[in-house]
Amino acid sequence: IDNPEDWRKLRPLSPESENFAARLETLRILRQNLGLDMPVIDAVANPFSAANRLCGNRLLMHLDANPAAVRHGLSAIAISLADYASAWMDAGGDGIFYILDGAQLSRMPEGEYADVFLPLDRIVMQTAMEKGTFNVLHLHGAGLMFDIVHNLPAHVLNWSSRLTYPSLAEARGIHTGCIAGGIDETTIDKKSPVDVFDEARRAIAEAGANSFILAPGCAVPANTPKDNLLAIRSAVEG
Repeated sequence: IDNPEDWRKLRPLSPESENFAARLETLRILRQNLGLDMPVIDAVANPFSAANRLCGNRLLMHLDANPAAVRHGLSAIAISLADYASAWMDAGGDGIFYILDGAQLSRMPEGEYADVFLPLDRIVMQTAMEKGTFNVLHLHGAGLMFDIVHNLPAHVLNWSSRLTYPSLAEARGIHTGCIAGGIDETTIDKKSPVDVFDEARRAIAEAGANSFILAPGCAVPANTPKDNLLAIRSAVEG
């Protein structure tokens, strides 16, 4: 996408298109080797994130210049992602890990996100919930518009609770469903297993054991020591 008018060229992609088809084939291989008891979910970037990559992070500039064209393109992306989510479940997937980016106050005003992007996120998540049994809504980044996005349909809500509002305790007063978090993904690779264990136990105490999944707030560094990851499990078991 080079200029705002280019967004009109976008059309919904079939789940059998190259990238989606490769993911579905990977799922079939996983199911053959793991059986049906192991939950398998796939990370899916939301329309804001996908569109922003297509235009070199100029999405909001394009939206200001030609709202109608950009909305057309965003709609095509949302339909593509929703159709893929449905196909993923049909192929044996249990749900998606939906990476909701853009809903940060540093990105845009809350009203703009609510008007342009929130309806698209709802389309994808509603479709995923029709067939999925374990859909995770991941709120990416800091300075979140938590109050307007936390109620999107999902089985689990995840965000970087150690880095941004709300804390786990604060979230309990806002969100009634299952929450996941409590581990600082930015420091887990630098801490000792004892420190990770202690952080995990504090998270459980803060959130309560019911409707809570102890987890990092986002992806952990690839070089995170195995013993640190096992410390999280030990905190749950002990």
